[in-house]
Amino acid sequence: MKNILIFICSLMVLGCDYYDDFSYSNMFAGKKLYDCTDFKEIDSIVYVDKFLSYKGFYYEEDVIGYCKNPEETYISRCGDCEDFAVLFLNIGKIKYNLEGSILLIDTNSKMIQEGGYANHTLILFNNFIYDPGNFCKIICSMDDFIYPIKYSYSFDEIFIQ
Repeated sequence: MKNILIFICSLMVLGCDYYDDFSYSNMFAGKKLYDCTDFKEIDSIVYVDKFLSYKGFYYEEDVIGYCKNPEETYISRCGDCEDFAVLFLNIGKIKYNLEGSILLIDTNSKMIQEGGYANHTLILFNNFIYDPGNFCKIICSMDDFIYPIKYSYSFDEIFIQ
């Protein structure tokens, strides 16, 4: 029993690094822009959700500490909220020359403080927040957003240009 407790405590300590700014920024940094002829089918940034749904994309459980490049997500047709957020930023830049940001939030907390645990990724484009967990549908304006933003990463912090 003692060995099991030590093992569980070790896992908890090892897992904690994932929830700091350094770990998050490393997970997102260094992505390469991906241009795809299919992106021509998207009429507006607000229709990315319909495009992804039409193309058969689906949500898959999170792989902790890893975020796919846009090309990986596009080819596999699946990803978690971080993967879809990076793909969405990629489409925004390639198709519309928009540079958004990734926001990391904790949906279980209303405490307004930066840093700490984050359990969901959102996208900010032109003062509107999009939810990659729902194929990048607009959920509200930044003015109406109620969750505390734990971390925010700009386009330039994520992509290599």
